[in-house]
Amino acid sequence: PDFGLRAADAVWEGLTADRPPAGAHSIVHLVRTGAVEVYASRLEYERHVHLVRALVDAARKHPNRAEPGRPLQARGSYHRVTTSLGTSDIYIERAGTGTPLLACATAGSDTSQWLGPMPHTDLTDRFGLITADLPWHGRSSPAWGEPVGGYRLTPQTYTEFIVAICDELALVQPVLVGVSMGGAAVVHAGATNPGRFAGAVACQAGPSVQARASEHLRGTQLNPSLFIPEWTYGLMNPASP
Repeated sequence: PDFGLRAADAVWEGLTADRPPAGAHSIVHLVRTGAVEVYASRLEYERHVHLVRALVDAARKHPNRAEPGRPLQARGSYHRVTTSLGTSDIYIERAGTGTPLLACATAGSDTSQWLGPMPHTDLTDRFGLITADLPWHGRSSPAWGEPVGGYRLTPQTYTEFIVAICDELALVQPVLVGVSMGGAAVVHAGATNPGRFAGAVACQAGPSVQARASEHLRGTQLNPSLFIPEWTYGLMNPASP
């Protein structure tokens, strides 16, 4: 590929450290802030940034690799749920026992986002973990009778979905946890439904996130399925499970 990356030694040392300092862990972030300079073709860099990140991961002395945990144990079922998003057959998965913990995935993801904590943490020893696929996501059906492209997920509609799932399962004051947009949604759900939930935990969520786009995403020159995950990867600690 016709591109190169240039930075001070201290920048590379921070980026390849086992525990990089905040702001130094992501090549995408460092390029955007100017700490790392791209020379030659910016487009070729964006096309191959997933390979750059893989090289950075390999350069760390102790790259994060998940070891096999406990065997996954979860039970799934379908429930017909109607909200302003439409009527869908929603796939719901449950694992563990204890205080109900409704876990909300980020927009575009599904229940599989929560398969990591099940075998690698004691979460399901302490809580009854519940996950649900949004309409048009994962193993849930589309919204029956709704036109393709008419789906609009907002904090309000996500909150409505959360409440509908709690009503469908007759959950009494569950704890909510969500990631990214799901994190914003659980805070919104708690704020707009006082007394309905025992608590809400937002992970990797913020009021706004800037500079997530590339001009090349508007055309066919850049594969969004390769570029966008690298941007998202940069939001997380490289030592995260």
